[in-house]
Order: sequence, then structure tokens, then C-alpha cells
Amino acid sequence: MARHQKSIEVIILAPVLVFFILAGAGLYFLILNSVEEFAAGTIRQSFQSMFDGIYSIADRKVDQLNRVGQAANERLVRIRQVSALMEMEDYARKNEVGIVIYAENKSGVVLVTGVSETATRVVTKASNFKQRTISLSEGDRYYADSFKFAAWGWHITLLKDGTAYDALLAKAQYFYLASGIALLLISAFLIVYLRRMIARPIHLIVDRFRAGETPDYSGIREYEFLSDSIGQMMKEVADNRDHLEEQVSERTTELEGKNKMLESLSNQLSKYLSPQVYSSIFSGEQSIEIASKRKKLTIFFSDIADFTGTTDSLESEELTNLLNHYLTEMSKIALDHGATIDKYVGDSIIAFFGDPETRGIKQDARACVNMAIAMQRRMRELQSEWLDMGLERPFEQRIGINTGFCTVGNFGSADRMDYTIIGNEVNLAARLVSHAEVGGILMAHETHSLVKDTVLAEEGDALTVKGFAKPVRTYSVVGLYDDLAEQGRIIRMEQDGLALVIDRDKLTKKGKAEAIKGIKDVLSQLEVS
Repeated sequence: MARHQKSIEVIILAPVLVFFILAGAGLYFLILNSVEEFAAGTIRQSFQSMFDGIYSIADRKVDQLNRVGQAANERLVRIRQVSALMEMEDYARKNEVGIVIYAENKSGVVLVTGVSETATRVVTKASNFKQRTISLSEGDRYYADSFKFAAWGWHITLLKDGTAYDALLAKAQYFYLASGIALLLISAFLIVYLRRMIARPIHLIVDRFRAGETPDYSGIREYEFLSDSIGQMMKEVADNRDHLEEQVSERTTELEGKNKMLESLSNQLSKYLSPQVYSSIFSGEQSIEIASKRKKLTIFFSDIADFTGTTDSLESEELTNLLNHYLTEMSKIALDHGATIDKYVGDSIIAFFGDPETRGIKQDARACVNMAIAMQRRMRELQSEWLDMGLERPFEQRIGINTGFCTVGNFGSADRMDYTIIGNEVNLAARLVSHAEVGGILMAHETHSLVKDTVLAEEGDALTVKGFAKPVRTYSVVGLYDDLAEQGRIIRMEQDGLALVIDRDKLTKKGKAEAIKGIKDVLSQLEVS
């Protein structure tokens, strides 16, 4: 029976003993692994303090030269340097640290104190000793750190005797060793205590079984204590679980409410920003700070021709609804084509292609012109709807497009910013609108050169624009080649070595005959060749 009692004790105490041994050993080795890092961190903090002291000495001397305006006087600079070196040497000795200073431009040693010649040679041959341990053949060891004082072109290296590092490391190891021993002693005491607390009730129960008595646990103080403690613990666990579930439920409801509020605010905020700008901000690609960059963009301006005269007969409510309807329809088309909508200024729309997202300069220009053509097509549909609604003079749109380098980014103050574009190319696009025909699209030469493969355009009068040395060539958009060919207005054929475009609307009878004759001449030349 005694053997069974011992077996029960072993079964109960063995896991406890293993737990304390593993926990103690793990914690001890974890602490030992951090000793060296602790010692190195202490050395680094000490070096940082010394760096600040050395740097402040040299910086103070340079500041004195700057204040009296003698920074370029070589003799005075040399005097200040010598004074700084004397103070640095005294500072190094007081702090029991070695210092090596050499000038980069002359490759000469300026100051050496507290270190051996061998260490000096090692330091001057290298350009950087960032938190390194230098071991010399003589057995000496130094902990080194360096920085460059740019004002005078000095490389400054501080060296601490390695014995100081070893002493700090040994001191930390002794401390943690003592802590580990104390931890083991505490663990041993707890194991003995647990054995006595657990083993006594087991012996009493076994003795009563041996005497043929029915075990009565009520007389066993430890059992009653454990039973009460376990019961109390179970009750507290149940209470805590219920309380925790209630808190989790409350927090979940609260978070859901906040998430809905944030989602609502986010959706509202997106109405004030172009989708590309909004996405770049919330993805972290776009920083919220006053900054800009130069970039080649295609700029779009549009307005309503004779807006004031058109709206004089409208009530303010009618005008508001009509203008919002117009801007909504145009904005849908702009977003479908990937435009970044800059702003609305009354009846004008300002947009651009190429930032913050770009498909390439040529593709951006094509997308902009395609968008403008789609807008004019939609305007013709809206004009029919407005006439049916009783509007006497429906809106008529003019569009100007230009491609060039602009400054794009956040402009304004630290409290209120606007993501927009500025520059002469933007002003040119605005001027093109005023010269465009009603219901037409006018673009500058560079835009035309980017889209001429897909867009039919007619060159118009050159414009003299402030900020441009030469007159600006302009082109009126007729339409997309594919659309015009489908409508039968043009005949177009393209292949390698051949490009043929015939505009039927512009051919008179005489012109048609001449065109046929010219084509036949070309064919005869091809047949001969």
C-alpha cells in the first residue's frame, strides 16, 4: 500500500516538477541570451552620450566662426580646430575613452589619445567603425564607434577598452546567475510545499481504506481547502467567462457601429475626391503633405457656351437641377475613361489624365480625346431631352485639350490642401476652350500628334498665347476614324507602307473626279513598279 501511495505522489508531483524545471531552465537561458545584448546596449548608450559631447565641442567652434563671419579665414579656422582638439582630448581622458581623429582630405591623423599605435593604424585605414569590436594581434580589444564631422572633413572614432565591456558583461552574468539560482530555490520550496499539501490527504484516505472505514473527506483540512478553493475558482471562472462574453459582445457591437460610421464617412469623403486620388490616399501611395512633381499630362477643360445668356430665363431651382444633371452625366463619362476630375468651376469641368494613375502618355491622350467625343455625343442626346422638357436654349458644350508638362500635387496650407495642377500648359487648355466651336473639341498640336492615328482632325488658325514664344497650332476634332468609317463618311485603309483616308463630306464633284484620277495614277505607278 505504501508503494501505491508513493506511486500516486509521483504521478501527481512529477508533471509539476517537470513544469517548474523546464520553466526555470527556459527562463534562465532566455535571460542569459539577453545579457550580451544588454551589455552592448549599455555601451552604445554610453558612446552616444560621448558622441554628443565630442560633436558639441566641434560644432560650437564652427558656430563661433560663423557668428563672427570668419568661417573662410584659414588661420582662424585652424585656431578654432586646435582649440576644439584640446577640449576633445581633455573630454576623452575624463571619460576614460580613446579617440582617433583623421582628416579625410589630407589623410593625416589630427588627434590620437588613449589608444595604441596599432589601433590607430587600424582605424585610419578604415572609413567606418559602426558599433564594432576591434581585436588586435597583441591581444588588445576595443569596442569602437565612429562618425563624420562634415564641417571640417574629420572622421572621429571613439574606442573603449574591451575590458570595460567584459566587466559589464560579467557583472550582468553574475546578476542573472544569482537570479537563476534564486528561481530554482523558490521552485524547490514550492515543490516541497505542494508535496506536503497533496500527500497528507492521500495518506489519510489510504489509512482509512486500510482500516476498513468508509473514507470521510470532511475531516481532511487540506481536502476541504482544495475543494472549497476549486469550487470558488470554478465559480470565478464561470463569472469571468460570462462577464468576458458580455464585454466581447458589447465591444463587437461598438466596433460594428464604428465600422459602419467610418464606412459612411469614407463614402461621403469619396464624393469630394477623384476616385484615383481617393484610392491612392487610402492605400498609402499618396502622402497627405504639401508636395508636387513635374509630369507630362493631358489636360481637359470644358464649359457651356454663353452660359449666362442660356440661364437668364431659368429660376435658380431649375438652373441648379439642370446644371447638376449636366455635371453628373459628364462626370460618369470622365470616370469611365479614367480621368482624374480636378474641380468644377461653375459650369466648367477641369480634368486631367496621367496622374496619380497613367497608362502612358500616348494612351492617356487617346483616352482624353475619346472621352471628349463621348461627352459631345451624350450632349446631343441631352439636348433632345431638354428640348422635350421645354428648355428653349439647351446647353451647348465647348472643349479644349492640351498635352504638356505640368506641376501636379498638393497645394495650399498644412490645414487645407487641394490636389490640382498648375502651369502654362494648363492655361493653354483653358484658352483653347474659348476658341473652340460650339459643340466642338479643339486640341493643341502635341495632343494631335499623339492621337492622329485614331482621330480625324482639321488644322485651324494658330493662336497667340501668353507664355508661349510661338503661335500655337490647333486642331478641331472631327471624330474617330473607326466611327466615321462605320458611318460611311470616310474611306480609310492602312497597312505597312500605305495610309489612305478619304473624307466624303469634303469632296465636291470636281474634287471627287480629281481624287479618282489621282488614285488611278498611283495605281498605275504601283503596277509599273
